Amino acid sequence: MAIKAQGTQLYILDDTDTGNEVTEFPCLTTIGSSSPTRAKIDTTCLTSEGKEYVLGLVDFSSFPVGFIYDPQDAAYAKVRALEGGDPVRVVMGLSESQDPPTFAGGTFTLPTTRTWVDFNSLIESVDRGEATVDNVFNGTITLAPTGGETETAAA
Repeated sequence: MAIKAQGTQLYILDDTDTGNEVTEFPCLTTIGSSSPTRAKIDTTCLTSEGKEYVLGLVDFSSFPVGFIYDPQDAAYAKVRALEGGDPVRVVMGLSESQDPPTFAGGTFTLPTTRTWVDFNSLIESVDRGEATVDNVFNGTITLAPTGGETETAAA
């Protein structure tokens, strides 16, 4: 079954922020792809017949998230405040439903009605975009995943 991109949402899950634990990223227009790579570690000996390697750790690489800039949006202010700080928990909910994560009793719950990709990420940069004729400010948030990710399919 194909899953439409339209309807995909990103959320910050922050159990340290009383009253604002689940924050949807503001007015997204694109979500780039984290293209995991691994370093090749050369283990070639002088007696080897050819190059020999082992793979290093996975680097999930930074990726862009496009959004329409609105300085009045509280979610934008939160993302901007987290820029350059410690990693935050980010979840991406695919479009099978629009059910958001919830927070109760100190626990986050991801609804089983949609597929979730769950990872920790640095908010590397937030750029409001360029001013151009006949356009709005199309900004970019750059996420830098740290560690792995967990994908949970909808039930």
